[in-house]
Amino acid sequence: MRSRHVRSGFAATARILVGAVLLACAGCADDAAPIDPATAASASSSDTADSLTPSSEPTESAVPAPAPSAGVLDASPKTVPQQCSILVSGVQPDTNLVAFRYEKGRVSSEVAGRIGWVPRTMTTVTDLESSGTTFWAIREDGMLYRISVYEDDGGARVIATRVAAGWGGIRVLAAGSPTGDSGVTYLYGLTVTGGLKRFVTSPDGQQLLSAKTIATTGWADVRTLSFDRVRFTGPSAHPRESDVMIATTNSGYLAEFAFPRTAYQLWLRTNLRTSNWNDFATLTSGFCDADRPSRPIMAVRSDGTAYLYVDQNGNDGWGGDIGAGTKVATWSGAKLYNQ
Repeated sequence: MRSRHVRSGFAATARILVGAVLLACAGCADDAAPIDPATAASASSSDTADSLTPSSEPTESAVPAPAPSAGVLDASPKTVPQQCSILVSGVQPDTNLVAFRYEKGRVSSEVAGRIGWVPRTMTTVTDLESSGTTFWAIREDGMLYRISVYEDDGGARVIATRVAAGWGGIRVLAAGSPTGDSGVTYLYGLTVTGGLKRFVTSPDGQQLLSAKTIATTGWADVRTLSFDRVRFTGPSAHPRESDVMIATTNSGYLAEFAFPRTAYQLWLRTNLRTSNWNDFATLTSGFCDADRPSRPIMAVRSDGTAYLYVDQNGNDGWGGDIGAGTKVATWSGAKLYNQ
């Protein structure tokens, strides 16, 4: 089940619009991204975890793929629901935090404040109960920071707090949603040596409670990793919670990874698309109000060209209902990050 989350980027009442660009998607339909001809999701996983992983390789047990239809096989552009919202965060060369928003067929940009440096990697913690926004970021010197953005007299106040050193081995960082009553957050880090780690932080974000290695090899092909939703499986009285991430690979896949919070070794991979996703440098997903379980996916190339895709059902573990990409904007200058 998709969580009802919106990547608000900065505190809703602390937005400073900077040169908002109003752009209807219909006007961009003739400049579409390459279409992936694959329509059936692959449930196989070519990646393996470390020695903690059971001898049998995890396999995806999501809802079976729906029967193909002509409307899916032709890969024609799907209508973008106007109720969908999505946001991509980044840092400008002047070190200001910036957010690019797509909402109801329009795009705009907003700035919060300066952090003083440009992160190697950064991720947003999705938390609807918080009045501010939290980012985790790693500097080029390997220092891990927790960046908080708060409303302050009609503007925004940015506070960057050093948490720990020694994070130079992490190339991509992704944060799950804070968990239930405990409030802890799971951070996932792709390493420069091709592995994957998981870290648990305290609710206040000032302490690292544990660090585990999910895999030492097998993840070098994964280029982007971005939190999408929390999935609940098992008995309703005691459901198993999993952080579901979407990812792109250098070999062209669009994939989902599900990491159970209490048994992270039993991760699952589902291939949603099998080609043409290798050109994207950043990836994030959003939500749709009236059109749920639809989900928008924003994929951005290295040059800042942003393409919007709509997955008609973001819960089914199948990529055949993902429409053609529509160019919605070009966000050049800022370094963008997976959310």
